[in-house]
Amino acid sequence: MLAFLNSSRKRTGGEVTVEVTRNDVLGPFQKAVGKRAERDYTRRARNQLRMDPQYEEKGIIFKERFFQNRFCIIQDTPINGGVIVGSRKESLLIDEKEDPKLVASFMDFMRYKRESGCTTSGEILNAIWMFVREKIPYNAASVLEKEKGIQKRQIMKLSEFFGGGVCLHQSALAGYLTEKMIIAGKLRGFVSIDRSRIDSLGGHSFVRYETWAGHPIIIDASNDDVSPRLLSQVEDPDFHAFYERPSDRSPVLRKLLPLYRKLLRATLLSSRH
Repeated sequence: MLAFLNSSRKRTGGEVTVEVTRNDVLGPFQKAVGKRAERDYTRRARNQLRMDPQYEEKGIIFKERFFQNRFCIIQDTPINGGVIVGSRKESLLIDEKEDPKLVASFMDFMRYKRESGCTTSGEILNAIWMFVREKIPYNAASVLEKEKGIQKRQIMKLSEFFGGGVCLHQSALAGYLTEKMIIAGKLRGFVSIDRSRIDSLGGHSFVRYETWAGHPIIIDASNDDVSPRLLSQVEDPDFHAFYERPSDRSPVLRKLLPLYRKLLRATLLSSRH
């Protein structure tokens, strides 16, 4: 069984040590919930997007979404090569072909992983959580400064937010790194960038990783108290109310989900310009 713990990483000269402590306390974002999150809150943003000539929907079944000829990253889509178009002013591009600094960040992570001695899936996911928090520390003021002077939905590369970002940028990097580790064969699961909303708290973006056996793990780099957590091992109802999907409580939907993902990805990539 995987153990998901809260960790801190320290350097002493050229050595790296990892201090691990059990994560028993949920963050204030979750503890203030008290009601189930809205998982389809992007519907409003989607209706606004439909008035933008740069946005296009194709397909009969999945209504694949494209913005400036790039696929839109939503729940269960691929990550690398796409763009996140949401409530923020910028449209966030996650594409290593157009962002060399993004590729460099992956190489930095591989060194980070090696120095930390990570070998198991749980250790790798913890390393991603810690690396993202160092690469993109939460800094809303920095994001507002970077967004000054740009046009609505203007494309900005993810690497432009290295050094300071919010949950959207942190989850984008965590999702990208997790996807790269899956492709490299270091992880055997499936990754998605998910978003939720609570009216009294606003929207939030995080990463959902599912093991090969279908067990969901939450990676939320913007929350100090939520290192990778196996959803089934968390008893707090507020945590489930915010992070779980409706399909998590339906055995039938969970069985159909892998097929849905394969069809969605195949259709999306074949429809790409």
